[in-house]
Amino acid sequence: MTRVGTGSTAGQKSEQIRSYIENKDRKGERSIAVAQAGIASFLLCLHIITGLKNGWHSINEWVILCLIVINIFSIARYQATRRRKVHPGFFNTLTVFDGLVFLGLIMTYSVAYDIPMVSNLKATSVVFLFVFIALRALKTDPLSVIVAGLTVALGWALQVLYLIAVSDDLIITKSYSEYLISHSLLIGAEVEKIVGFLTLTIIIGLGVARARKLLIDSAQIGNLIKERDMIKKLASTDTLTGLVNREEFRRRLDQALAVVGLSSSQPALMLIDLDEFKSINDTRGHPAGDKVLKVVGQRLAELFGSKDVVARLGGDEFAIIVSDYQSRENLEALSLKIRSEINKTILPRTLNAVVDTSIGIAIAPTDWVTADYLMSNADIALYESKRLGRGKFTFYREDFRQKIREDKKVENELKIALKHDQLKVVYQPKVCLRTNRINSVEALIRWDHPIMGMLGPGYFLPVAEQSSLINEIGRVVLENVCELILRCRREGLEIDRFAINVAAREFMADNNYFDNLMSTLSQRQIPANKIELEITEQVLLDKRTESVF
Repeated sequence: MTRVGTGSTAGQKSEQIRSYIENKDRKGERSIAVAQAGIASFLLCLHIITGLKNGWHSINEWVILCLIVINIFSIARYQATRRRKVHPGFFNTLTVFDGLVFLGLIMTYSVAYDIPMVSNLKATSVVFLFVFIALRALKTDPLSVIVAGLTVALGWALQVLYLIAVSDDLIITKSYSEYLISHSLLIGAEVEKIVGFLTLTIIIGLGVARARKLLIDSAQIGNLIKERDMIKKLASTDTLTGLVNREEFRRRLDQALAVVGLSSSQPALMLIDLDEFKSINDTRGHPAGDKVLKVVGQRLAELFGSKDVVARLGGDEFAIIVSDYQSRENLEALSLKIRSEINKTILPRTLNAVVDTSIGIAIAPTDWVTADYLMSNADIALYESKRLGRGKFTFYREDFRQKIREDKKVENELKIALKHDQLKVVYQPKVCLRTNRINSVEALIRWDHPIMGMLGPGYFLPVAEQSSLINEIGRVVLENVCELILRCRREGLEIDRFAINVAAREFMADNNYFDNLMSTLSQRQIPANKIELEITEQVLLDKRTESVF
């Protein structure tokens, strides 16, 4: 699993927020472009209508040119927002040009009508430029507001200086209200407007900066909430199947058992294990095994209601909390239904895989019980299902614990027996009555126990078949048989066949059983027809070994 450092995670968050703000700014730029184009187009239409009514001599071509330039800049601004990469200074440069053209438009009106700041433009021009500054608040970057405000203030100041230079009617002390009804240039009123532009710039700029900070904070909070939800989901969900994972299952089992005795419902726990799932991974590959697990998880989820809990505990082991099992017969029916659904073919075409299951069932008692105890009971019942030949379901019984303790004791002693060569191979001859000659011998395994004496296979082989010890015992038998064949060859004894008993588990646990057998015989130069394999009915009945034959 790849680990992502905190620095990398922080960088990803910053990139997400930056991208989020860029998208917001692009939408703001589009709105600015549309608004400015709308205003310029409206004024342009008014001039065209005026020209049509009063003649084209009544309008000034410079005014028309300014309005067309504003539209061109607006289109350029809109098109730039559709590009992936645009230099941050491009839009601010457009803002400077826009401001200068707006101011030029106002000057053009003055020059066109030979009136210094014609009266019907005095108020509207100021409002128009205030709107020009305020439009930049649609963006999250306060710099765009500052650029617009400074452009307007400085441009207006330059315009005033120009008008002072050419005006013969200069009044210095009048107020702004007198300016609105006068055709004269009033220095005090012009200073008020410049200060007003700068003040508006500061106010809107601070507001945009504050809004930007809130936007970033909200984006960070949103990312943290999403990350928290994702972590919570990952912490409680199995990533492969989408089912509840072991930790969340344990928490829900604790919750279900906490109300035992306080309500009429009585939960039951079912542990499900896919029989010989390892052989699917070994023969068809892990992707096929993952596919099987996904389908099994999906089928289990479809079988149970929302009140029940279906989980994958890990590997090929699943668990189910039946919230209110109603009756033992109901659990038996559920077990049969589970086996029926899972037994259906899972992998398509040439990868057909039929999966069987072993199920262990534990019912919560009517009094207090811990999750560990109930899980242990279900696990013991599952073990008993496997011991009975797999593909079974078993309800927990108290005597199972004693049986498991005894089996574990035998297993531990058997490991010691293998290590100290306590397992002996004895041979049962088969004599032809017509020729009075030994035709074949059958190899039989015995355990020379240091305390209990010679023990037959019925005592330890069922335990060995539940673990990997059966494979080691099989190797011991094969080695002894090979040594006997070579000894007979040296001594001139002619025995046609040597029979070996093979357990079903040996086929299941070793997909290369026959290859390994042939390799062992080849190394000792023993013909394959010397070996006779005796298998149990279980091997023939087990559908998972069909591919072997």
